[in-house]
Amino acid sequence: MNEMTLQGMKTMAEIFARSRLVTQTDPGDLFVLMQTGAELGMTPMMAIRSIHVIKGKPTLSADLMHALVRRSGLCKSWRYLDYSATRCVIECARTGDIEPTVVEFNADDARRAGLTGGNWAKYPRDMMRARAVARACRALWPDVCAGLYTPDELGGDAGIVFDATPKPAPKPAPSAHAKQIEQEPRPSVAAFIAAAEPMLSAMDVSPDEFIAWLQREGKSIEDAPRILSWLERQAEREPNALKGLING
Repeated sequence: MNEMTLQGMKTMAEIFARSRLVTQTDPGDLFVLMQTGAELGMTPMMAIRSIHVIKGKPTLSADLMHALVRRSGLCKSWRYLDYSATRCVIECARTGDIEPTVVEFNADDARRAGLTGGNWAKYPRDMMRARAVARACRALWPDVCAGLYTPDELGGDAGIVFDATPKPAPKPAPSAHAKQIEQEPRPSVAAFIAAAEPMLSAMDVSPDEFIAWLQREGKSIEDAPRILSWLERQAEREPNALKGLING
């Protein structure tokens, strides 16, 4: 990955936070994910997709740990000696090792750790493998995995295929204007404009310009509460952005 300055990463985090394609909306959280990924040789988008934060600590899925080890060029050998619902045994070696190392995670380990419900009850074979893979990667390649743990190991509920997409932020409560419009079974254009006009005026956008833009975007005032809530956020965070969107 190309080196990125601190300011460049900060700017990218702010851009991602505004994107509708990224569910994490806090630039600071995105910056932490990107910086953690950079230390592991990951691109910013890969870091955002692949790193969980559980109890304030960044984590990696077992499959991602394994992939980073393979990509590092430091994996001499890797094979499964046993892979079942009661145990997973991996024989692996780091480049330069004379003898391979055998790493195991089994049902006794799971019981001692209190791993009996949830995905451990539904998919014991996959969970055994995930724990064994994470244990092997940290044991032989701590520099590649930076000592990170999987979400499951820190008590996170990430499932078998660990979804790295941050959970969406709660939707903001409708504003007073939005609630007023929401009470009408079919909001009228006049009522919608009356509620939106103060915010549009602050952003130097006329009601006619805004209505025309909504029509071009395929939006309807039937969704007035959500549109008004979005307008309020725009007026507060980026008052000049809407004019650029409409003119663009």
